[in-house]
Amino acid sequence: MERHGLTNEQWEKIRPFLPEQNRGCGRRWLDLRTYVNGVEEIVGTGSSWRDLVERYGKWKSVYNRYVRWSREGIWDKILNALYKETQQNGEIDWEIFFVDGSNVRAHRSAAGASQKNFS
Repeated sequence: MERHGLTNEQWEKIRPFLPEQNRGCGRRWLDLRTYVNGVEEIVGTGSSWRDLVERYGKWKSVYNRYVRWSREGIWDKILNALYKETQQNGEIDWEIFFVDGSNVRAHRSAAGASQKNFS
């Protein structure tokens, strides 16, 4: 298994939510599992899309499909299904799994405004 690759068990959980690979123009899509592993590599490491390792395909193609799937709600469906499953199985540790809705307002100069206007 690759450093950030999906296990067979993980793959089987998300596979039903992924679209079929129909490409009528003669070219083949990148294998879905390879593609998802590439997305996981970027998301898991915080790397730039341009730094995507070649074995996952062309960065631009992977990025474009990622954006398209985001717009179509595919990632949301996967996350919701995994969330429901882990919650039903009592596998969520609420001490570490949460979304913090708070925010801290930065000073206007932090956004690049001229400092001379602020005393």
